[in-house]
Amino acid sequence: MKKKSLLIGVIALVLICGITYAAYVQQSVAKGTSIVAKWRFKANGEKSNFNIDLTKSASKLYNGKIGPGSSGSFDIDLDGTGSQVDIDYVISFSNLENVPKNMVFYADTNRTKNVNLESYKINGTITYGANMKKKYTIYWNWPTNGSGDNSDAGKTMVFDVIVDAVQKTN
Repeated sequence: MKKKSLLIGVIALVLICGITYAAYVQQSVAKGTSIVAKWRFKANGEKSNFNIDLTKSASKLYNGKIGPGSSGSFDIDLDGTGSQVDIDYVISFSNLENVPKNMVFYADTNRTKNVNLESYKINGTITYGANMKKKYTIYWNWPTNGSGDNSDAGKTMVFDVIVDAVQKTN
């Protein structure tokens, strides 16, 4: 009988503790929502790959090709129109092949700031707002060297323009 009373007492104690604990425990569930800012970015009107053709702005063409004595420029147009965030960007150049030895690239209209495309980088920020466009022009000149050197004749000059753009986080 004592065992039965003790068992009933223990069960009663467990039930009382359980009810008391249950009175102080509560679970709340919340649902989180947010609208994500829009992200849009293009370089030279394209989302991924674009082409640059030096013959389009060349001062002289020889049977549709550039050659010594010609000069020109090419543009890199960055466009974040439609984005709702600031955009950090870096423009760099790589994989230069068959660039004539005496061809010179410049970062300014007056052609006073020479740039080495292999190490040249342009970086900046497009600030969120009404005009989210930036334009960079690279000028080039292929002077004649007077030697009659035509070692570059028939070669295809190639270089990559890399535009990295990311949402500004700070």
